[in-house]
Amino acid sequence: MLGVRSRHLEFSVNETDVVIVGGSVAGLSAAIAAADAGLRTVVLEREARPPERPGETLHPGAEAVFNLLGIAAQVDSATTLRHRGIYVRDGENSYAEPYGGPPSAPWRGYQVKRDRLH
Repeated sequence: MLGVRSRHLEFSVNETDVVIVGGSVAGLSAAIAAADAGLRTVVLEREARPPERPGETLHPGAEAVFNLLGIAAQVDSATTLRHRGIYVRDGENSYAEPYGGPPSAPWRGYQVKRDRLH
């Protein structure tokens, strides 16, 4: 039986259907989808505790994906800010660019601390 061992974990390749390298938003989304499909899934990170990073800025369109994956409530609890647009700096000019949506319900993106996603 072929296995993989590191300082932090041990798993059997013969007992794993999917190995995902990187626990970013995309990697974790892929892992959730694979596990929901009944696949034995392992997510590998370079470090047991990745270094502190400012976070992830996620487009409002990610909300539909969070609902599909069944993780919307968890993402909401990890969200530190729901913003209505992005700040653009173009050379010497800078301005706020809204995401869009109707004035009564503007689309809002997510600012999520990375360590709260894991």
